[in-house]
Amino acid sequence: MKKNKYNRKKVLIFLAILISILLIFFLPFLFFPEEKQIEDKTVKYADATAIYQKLYNKCQGAYVWNIQKYQSTAINYEDIKSNCKNNYVSRLYAFTSNNEEVLLDIKILEVDNGKLYDLDKTYVADYNINTLNDDLEKGSIYRYSFKNDKNYTLNYVERTS
Repeated sequence: MKKNKYNRKKVLIFLAILISILLIFFLPFLFFPEEKQIEDKTVKYADATAIYQKLYNKCQGAYVWNIQKYQSTAINYEDIKSNCKNNYVSRLYAFTSNNEEVLLDIKILEVDNGKLYDLDKTYVADYNINTLNDDLEKGSIYRYSFKNDKNYTLNYVERTS
């Protein structure tokens, strides 16, 4: 009878250890389920320049909107056709993205009688093709928002400076 009790104790200890090991292994999965992987939609420089080129492929100047600093307006690709102004210059200045949105910051200057002006009509420099890139650093900024989807749907434009 003593031997049977001894075997029974061994079996109970073994089962307790086995259950403890199983609980230690499976409890984290019960309380901390695995997170779903979210598709990374980070936009690279080449993508940002492609979006900029698509936006500006039919405009030899820049798109100019009747909005003040820190204001925005909802737009789409059809809206921009009538806002192309040939007496302006622009370039892609910066971009950022997340899974929902792609933002392009575009610097803009007006060319008037061989002189460059920002959108507030402040004189920047004389127009010189050799220094234009540096001069655009002083330009006004439009921030274009695109939906981060396959077509980069245009949402709005905001004047940030």
